[in-house]
This record gives sequence, structure tokens and C-alpha cells, in this order.
Amino acid sequence: ARLEGLLDQLPPEYRGPDATGEVRTGLSDFLQIQVEVGAALSATARVVNTLGPDAIAMQVRGYDFAINEQYNDVESGFSAIKVLPADGGPMIFVIDGLEVGSIADTVAAVDLGGLQLRSAFQAMIADAVEAQATLGRGVQFVGPSLGGAVAQSAAYEAAEALIAAGVPTAPGTVRLLTVDALGGRDATEALNGGTLDPAVLNVINALNIRTQGDLISRIGSHIGESLSFQAVDANGSPVAVTAADAHVN
Repeated sequence: ARLEGLLDQLPPEYRGPDATGEVRTGLSDFLQIQVEVGAALSATARVVNTLGPDAIAMQVRGYDFAINEQYNDVESGFSAIKVLPADGGPMIFVIDGLEVGSIADTVAAVDLGGLQLRSAFQAMIADAVEAQATLGRGVQFVGPSLGGAVAQSAAYEAAEALIAAGVPTAPGTVRLLTVDALGGRDATEALNGGTLDPAVLNVINALNIRTQGDLISRIGSHIGESLSFQAVDANGSPVAVTAADAHVN
């Protein structure tokens, strides 16, 4: 109901055809199965953190993942997990989205995710650099909603840290996949003196998928290309959804 009310109050430029501001990265190249698995993974951080330290492995879309680390910061609301695919793919960092009722998450969302970049986020970036330096399999960040904004910042910060550390990088070394993400470009620019380095962006392979009609993904600007999908029912037939139902559908 609040989202529907917000829609009526938005300026005209936000009430027309869907369009999302973005800055392109070096690549936007994913296989469909990679998008499906990444989108499914984006929902796992909250489940794993709820289960606590007993959660050591999971299976998503038939793929096995070992859970290596859990990150939590109560003050900022930041919550994420680190998982390693059994098939030898990149180390994946899954960042949780906004938790309804969480004051910390709500404040972080108003700050376009910036508050969470000054938390356990930094330990996650350090782990990403170490993973690439030791395993050389690449790293990937995924997240929905607010977690998608933080994932965009994480991808940039990890790419920047890898270059600074002299770790071998190439376009696509850092992957980024978000679902109905709040824009993460603004917070990332604020963290980097107001500009983004093209050399750092070139290391990132990014795709932000969103549901047509979603409002949250139209707030702020994004790192990486955005691709909108029509909402469909269980049979794959297009359906009309409300602004509330469109978010992380």
C-alpha cells in the first residue's frame, strides 16, 4: 500500500515508461543458467544467517555450494554470506536485501546503501581479494533490493582492491548480478571522491535484472547494465502486477 501511494507522488519522469540510469561495465555477458542460479542464490543469505553456524552447505537449482563465511553487522543491518561452488566456479558473496521492520536496514536504504559500506562489508571485500589471489577463480557478488545496491558497490570495491594489490585481473574477473536492486552507483561514487574509474569498471561483468513495474530499482543509478522482464504466472503467461508485487517477484 505504501508503494502504491509513493507511485502517485513521484515526479512525472518516474511515472513514465521504465528507464533506469546506469554506468556500463567492461562486460554484461551471462548464460541464462548463470542468471537463474544467481537470482536463486540472492535469496539464500537470510536463510543461512537464520540457521546460524550449523549451515555449512546448500544446493541451489541442482548446484552444490559450501558455505565458508557469514558476515553480520547489527548497527548497519549488513548481512552476507560467502559460498564456494563445488563445480569450480567463482567465489560468491551473497548480500541480503532489506528486511521489513528492520530500522537499521531502513536507514541504510534511505542512504542508498552507503551506511552498510562502513561495516563488515570491508571484511568481505578483503576476503574477495584473498579468494582471487589464492584461487584465481574469480569472485561474484549477488543481492536483491538493498542488497543489490550493496553488491554493486562491493563489485567495484573488490575490482579496485584487486588492481591496487597487483592481483591479475581481466574483464569479467569480478561478476555482479542483482535482482530488483536499489541503485548502488551513488553510494559507490560517494565512497570514491565522486567519480568511478573506467579501468576498475572494465574488470566487472555486470547484469541487473528487474521486474517490469518495480519502483525500487528506479531509485538511484546503477553500476552495470539493467534488463527488465515482464512478470509472468506459473505457466509463463504475462501478468499485470502492482508496484508492491513487482519488487523481488
